[in-house]
Amino acid sequence: LSYISLGLVHQHPRVKYASLCALANISTYLAPDVQENFGKNIVPGLCNMIRDNNENTRVRTHSIYTLNCFLKSLYNVIASFIFSS
Repeated sequence: LSYISLGLVHQHPRVKYASLCALANISTYLAPDVQENFGKNIVPGLCNMIRDNNENTRVRTHSIYTLNCFLKSLYNVIASFIFSS
């Protein structure tokens, strides 16, 4: 994930977009490990990309999608824990 994180701060929008795609897939398929181990770094970075008005619109939109994937996977883990009791 450190390699993907480098793409999130890259200058070119295509690199950022590709990193967001990879991060969305990884956070979906490797949940909850990604959320537990890297959540402190990923969530603030995605929120900064969403808030940045100078950022490419497609990149900002995909940042929202990636954050959604990240949080949805986390929600599924929490829901299964709550409802299993």
